[in-house]
Amino acid sequence: MLIGTVITLTVSFGLNTWVNPLWVSPAPWSDPQFADHKPIHKHPRTGKAGLASTGEWDTVIVGSSRLDIAFDPRHPLFAGQQVVNLSLRGGNLCEFAPMIELAAQSNDLKTVILGIDHYDLTSSITIPNPSAFAQSPLDEATHPIERTLRYHLGGSSTEMSVKALHYRAKGRLASYDQLGQWAHSLDGRPFRAIFLTDSLPQAISWIRRVPDPGKLVPEKVAALKSILETCRRHEISLTILIPPNHAAYLLVFFEADFPDPAFETNRRAILRIVSDFRQQHPEFPEVAVWDFCDFHPVNCESITAEGSTGKMKYWIDGTHATETVGNWMIECIVTGKPVTPIEGEGPYGTRVTPENMELISQAFFRGYERYTRTHPEDTRWTIQMLEEAGKP
Repeated sequence: MLIGTVITLTVSFGLNTWVNPLWVSPAPWSDPQFADHKPIHKHPRTGKAGLASTGEWDTVIVGSSRLDIAFDPRHPLFAGQQVVNLSLRGGNLCEFAPMIELAAQSNDLKTVILGIDHYDLTSSITIPNPSAFAQSPLDEATHPIERTLRYHLGGSSTEMSVKALHYRAKGRLASYDQLGQWAHSLDGRPFRAIFLTDSLPQAISWIRRVPDPGKLVPEKVAALKSILETCRRHEISLTILIPPNHAAYLLVFFEADFPDPAFETNRRAILRIVSDFRQQHPEFPEVAVWDFCDFHPVNCESITAEGSTGKMKYWIDGTHATETVGNWMIECIVTGKPVTPIEGEGPYGTRVTPENMELISQAFFRGYERYTRTHPEDTRWTIQMLEEAGKP
C-alpha cells in the first residue's frame, strides 16, 4: 500500500507540474503548449488567481462575467503592455480586492481596470462560493503548505490535468484563453432563451433579496477601500467602470417597482468612496469612473424574433455584452473620451462626476421611457415574461 501510494503521488506530482492545469503548480518543466487547453472554467477562482501570480503583467482587468466575456486583453490600445483578464463569473468586490492585492504583490502593475456591477455595493452576497474561494490562493486563511499539497498532489488537480491532456489531444480550446478571457464555449442559445433561464431569474432573485437598495453593505465598502489602498500602496493607476446591461434587463427593475431602478445608490457610493479616499490621500492620482449602464441605443438593441436562432450584434443575453461592446468600453476608458459607435446617436460611456450625477439619473429615466416607446414588442414580451415568472 505504501509503495502504491508513493507511486500515485509521484505520478500526480509529475503530471500536475508538467500540465500546470490551473496555473498554480508551475515548474521549470511545465509545458507551455497546454496554455490554451487549461480547464480553469472548472475552478475559475483558483485559475484566475494562478494567472495573477505567475505572469508578468502591466495591466489587470477585474470584474464579473460582464468583463470576463467582453474585455479582450489583446485590444490594440493595449499594445506594448502585458494585459490579463482576471474577472470572475459571479464575482464581486469582496473577491476582487484579494485578487488585485495578489496581482499587485506578484507583478509590477501599472494599471487596474475595475468593473463594479450596478448593484454590487448594495448586494449582501460577499463570497458567492465559500468552498471555491477557500480552495483558491485568494483566501489568506488557508495554510500555504496545505494549499501547495492540494495543487501539486490533489485529486481535483490531477483530474484537471487529465482534462487538459484530453483537450490538447483533441485540439479543443478551453473556455478561457491563456490571457484569462472567456472567449470559447459561450452559451450558444438565442438571447430570449438565455434571458428566460438566466437574466430574468437573476434580476428577480436580487430584487427579492434586497429589501432596502439604499443601504450599503459594509463588507463591500471595505473591499472597495481595500482596492484603493492597494493601488495607492503599489502606485497603480485605477479606472473604475460600471458595465452595461441590456435594456430589457433594466426594464425588469422598473416594472417590478424596484425603489432604485436607476441604481443611484451604487453610483453615488462609488464616487463618494473614491472622493473621500483621495481627500485622505491627496497624492493618489485621480480615479476615473465610467458608467455604461444606461439606455443608450447600444444597450437597446432589438431582441431577435421569437423562434430565431440568429445572434444579436451587441448582446449575448440580458447581462452580457459581446466583445464588440467591450472594445468600445476599452477605447473609452483608455483614451478618456466617450465613443460614438452608432452614427447619429449620442456618445457611449459617461464619465461620472459630482456635477453630472443628477443628470445621469434623469437621463436613465428618460431612456426607460424612450425604450418602452420605441421598442413596444420587446417591452411587451419582457413584461409578459416577468409576470409569468412571478413579479416580485
